[in-house]
Amino acid sequence: MQYIQQNYGLLKAGVSIGSTAPVSGVRSAVPLSTILSARTKPLGRDADGLVAYFINRPCSLQISKRIANSPITPNMITAIGLVIGLAVAALVALGNQTAMIVAVILWQISSMVDGIDGELARMRLSPSHRGEWFDTIADDITNITFMLGLGHGLYMLGEDFPFLGHHSSIYYFYIAIVVCSLMVISVGWFYALFVKL
Repeated sequence: MQYIQQNYGLLKAGVSIGSTAPVSGVRSAVPLSTILSARTKPLGRDADGLVAYFINRPCSLQISKRIANSPITPNMITAIGLVIGLAVAALVALGNQTAMIVAVILWQISSMVDGIDGELARMRLSPSHRGEWFDTIADDITNITFMLGLGHGLYMLGEDFPFLGHHSSIYYFYIAIVVCSLMVISVGWFYALFVKL
C-alpha cells in the first residue's frame, strides 16, 4: 500500500502497465505491474457469496487487471452490464425454455461484469459518487426488469398457479407487477433519503 500511495500520481497519469517508475525515497525502480498487483489484492468484498468469491471475483479481477491501462472506463462497464441485464429480462419474458437457459448464462455474465466497474475504479484510484450512483441505478433497473420479465415468462409458459386451477398462470404476472411496484417504491425512498444526505 505504501508503494501505491507513493505512486498515486503515476497511476493517475496512466503510466503503462509493465513500465517502471521511480518511487520516492527508494533507490530502485518498482514495476508498475507490481503496484497494480498489490492494489488488486484488497479489491474483493467481505460480503461476497460463494459464487462471487470462487467464480465471479477471480474472473472479474483478471479482466480488470487486463483493461486497467485501457481507455475503457468503469461507467462503460456499467453500461455494458445494464445492456446485458435488460437482454436477460427480455429473454426471460419470452417464456421459452431455450431463451431462459440463455438468460441464465447471460445473468451469470452480468453478475461477473457488475464487479468489474468498481474494481476498475478502485484499481485506478479514481472512484466517484457519480459512478457509484450509475452502478446502483443500473443494478436496480436490471433487478426490476428481470422480475417483471420472469413473471411474464412464467405466464407465457402456461404453468398453472398452485391451488388456483386451470388458466391461472396470469397470476405469476400479477405478482411480478406487485413485487416490481414495491421495489420501485423502496428504491425511490432509498434514493430520496440518500440524496438528502
